[in-house]
Amino acid sequence: MRVIVVNSRTDVQTLGTRLGKDRTGQAFETIEKLNPHVDFTRVEPGTVILVPDPPRAADAADDKDDKDRSIQGRAFDDLREIVSSGLEASSARVRRGYEALSAEAKDVTAALKSAPVKRAVDADPELKAQLESAAAVFKQDTADAKNADQTLKSMKDRMDEELNALSKLLG
Repeated sequence: MRVIVVNSRTDVQTLGTRLGKDRTGQAFETIEKLNPHVDFTRVEPGTVILVPDPPRAADAADDKDDKDRSIQGRAFDDLREIVSSGLEASSARVRRGYEALSAEAKDVTAALKSAPVKRAVDADPELKAQLESAAAVFKQDTADAKNADQTLKSMKDRMDEELNALSKLLG
């Protein structure tokens, strides 16, 4: 089984021509069954299509002229790299946000410990309630940032597992 990544917008006739198949033929029915996720009336760039192996070696030579790339080789590695770098970039943004949030919380805490602010807070119950509410928001934001980072780590681990399994499946 081959996996191709469509690199240009196409329709079913063009795709069928590239694959050497006729829409009415048995082979195209097999392709449609293998790809229930694809709308063959309008195939968008980036669409991944499973294609049965060609019955003869001559068909493989035609693939060199195809605009699409076989998943075997660099395309699969490119996919792995794109997904990994995207998740790593997201994790880095979450960590930077968490670090900025932590620095802000320390600055606010230091300011609130000053004698003039303590006197103002003690004298105004409404201000005290607002500060308690702000502290709760800081605490929740910190928990959310930690959860987001953990979720992204879990996603990366799961993605690695799935791509390794797919790699073994594709050979």
